[in-house]
Amino acid sequence: MISPKFMRSGETLVLEFRLGNAPGVGWSLGTYLAKPGSAVRPCTLVDEGGTDAEQAGEMAGR
Repeated sequence: MISPKFMRSGETLVLEFRLGNAPGVGWSLGTYLAKPGSAVRPCTLVDEGGTDAEQAGEMAGR
């Protein structure tokens, strides 16, 4: 749960999904609050191929 009470006016919640860098880790998630006025780039969809179900299985280690 992300509670707005911990965010100040003008802050942006940033979620970063990246390829994992350890054996058996397919991905990692980074989160932070960007200060008001910080440059935060818009989301960019990267098509890795495969179906959503296949990708979810891969991230789950199946």
